[in-house]
Amino acid sequence: MVNKTIKKGERGINYLKTIVDQYECFFHKIDQENDVGLDGFIEFTKNGDETGKIVAIQVKNGSSYNTAETCKFPIDGHERYWSKCVVPVYGIVMNEDDNKDISSAYWVDIKSYLKENSEKNMIIYPKALCNKLTRGEFENFFCEIILNGCPCVDEETLLSLLNSKINLDVEYAIKAIDFHNIRNPVLTRKLILIISSTSNRSVIHDILNCLISFSDNEIEKNNLLPMLNISHVLEYVGEEDYSLLCPFFIKDINSISYILNNIISVSNLEHRFQLEEIMGDVICKQHNRFYNEENYWKNVLLVLSNGLAVEACMLTISTLFSNPDSSISKSTSSKLRNEVRIRTKKVIPKILNSILDEVVKTSEDLGRGTLSQAVESIISSIDDKEQMLMDFIYNVNNEKESRVIAAYYFAYYFPEKFIDSGSFSAFLEDERIEILKECIVIDGEILLY
Repeated sequence: MVNKTIKKGERGINYLKTIVDQYECFFHKIDQENDVGLDGFIEFTKNGDETGKIVAIQVKNGSSYNTAETCKFPIDGHERYWSKCVVPVYGIVMNEDDNKDISSAYWVDIKSYLKENSEKNMIIYPKALCNKLTRGEFENFFCEIILNGCPCVDEETLLSLLNSKINLDVEYAIKAIDFHNIRNPVLTRKLILIISSTSNRSVIHDILNCLISFSDNEIEKNNLLPMLNISHVLEYVGEEDYSLLCPFFIKDINSISYILNNIISVSNLEHRFQLEEIMGDVICKQHNRFYNEENYWKNVLLVLSNGLAVEACMLTISTLFSNPDSSISKSTSSKLRNEVRIRTKKVIPKILNSILDEVVKTSEDLGRGTLSQAVESIISSIDDKEQMLMDFIYNVNNEKESRVIAAYYFAYYFPEKFIDSGSFSAFLEDERIEILKECIVIDGEILLY
């Protein structure tokens, strides 16, 4: 009596062998009596040359292995054997029409599946565009994925993959765009839209990795930032991927104001904090690239005037105040440098509280630290700094520690007036004020650093 199951399996193997032979690769069938979970091996060639790439194959054929949207087959105790196999192992599920011709075939990477689904006793995977196995798809999809990790397809097909609702299609499309260095505005916009809507963390990771490899003006040229829903990305991005956001943002000079607008509109405090950290990194890293651009400095001052990313803003702005012979300062046009200085002097008095609060947080001791030096270099250029510091010190709404720091700067700039003013000690009630006075009496001045 004919075993219909065996016959179905043979028709599936013959279908696969026909495709493999057509593309001058080699199919090595395993005799049924030696079959312990594998039906054969495929040896791949490329343009007629051996590649040394071999994969093991398990074939299943029949309607019982298929649903409308998925393929499935039992593991049947082969998990250990497949996992320990020295070559990649792929499963191929086929289905037949009424004439017993193969009507569909879809593949799955069995080893990867088992790694991610170790508790399953059945392999179930989607019927996607990228894992379809026909004469047309074998070369550009299956072979290229085995050899290069991604398909080799035209841009129209890539867009179809990106529009797919199946994550596997999207993941392979991203890999293809990255691997083949495809730079198409339509595809790039689609990538931005995907990370602005997907909850798949690995997809977001892969897209960010892909985007940071784009040329420096690619993001800016195609006006991609307004399309990015940064709040959504922060909701689903992995903590280890925050570092990928900064390289993406530094490519566009407008990103600082874009992040600022998001900070102002975001209600989630954790996301606001994350965005402020990212913005601080962007400000520092864009400095070397955009220091001669007026828009860059406008954005930095706008951020500072909102009391955000204070340390990054002050350290950046101080390069135009502290050392006129530095390479950045010398390279920045004198007109732009003067404009930034004028604007900075208007901003500093308004947000001195935020600035000195940040000095308190980052300094190990009174007046110490890089930020403290940056603040001093900027305050020193303000004409009415005496009144500004006095107003701040006597404003009880300001944090006491920040007021003490302000007194320290006052003592540095105006040592004689600091000694003559007896109200500082009584008003601030801090022993450090007396120590400062003693230093001035003994040395005639105090040293900030």
